[in-house]
Amino acid sequence: MRNLPGALALLVSVALPTGVAAAENDYIGVKACAACHTGGRGGDAHGVWERSAHAKAFVTLLNTDEKSRDGRKASERPECLKCHVTGGGDAKNVAAGFDVKEGITCEACHGAASAYRTVHAGGDLARSREAGLNPVDPAKSCLECHNKGCDKDFKFAEKWPLIRHTRPARK
Repeated sequence: MRNLPGALALLVSVALPTGVAAAENDYIGVKACAACHTGGRGGDAHGVWERSAHAKAFVTLLNTDEKSRDGRKASERPECLKCHVTGGGDAKNVAAGFDVKEGITCEACHGAASAYRTVHAGGDLARSREAGLNPVDPAKSCLECHNKGCDKDFKFAEKWPLIRHTRPARK
């Protein structure tokens, strides 16, 4: 009984679904997703992203002269980075392939991919979700950043078709 806290922690870690570990996944970067999602069986989600403003979201911060009252550039301000960089600009759980300059990547909506990448590549959607792949509610996901506070002219119905990507039909 002396080791109850340790035993309890072990029981909880075994009993909880694997999806709980998703919060511990690392962001691996857009190149890892592009390996499968550039045409072919994985669809062209990477091409859709690459042609979108999301791919340039961080660069837009670099190209503005706007500074905060304390003199920080937009590319250094947490309130800007939270929507212009996957992981909000302060993510500690990043792998070597992750680069903030990529802006808003696949992982911003679909979740940090280190644990689900391999399973997802194998085509097992249920296990991918257990490992952290987020099912996306487009309106909700988009409105986390495109809202009245920062993007008051955002029109979901007009913008969604520009980033929408579908899974190719399975053969």
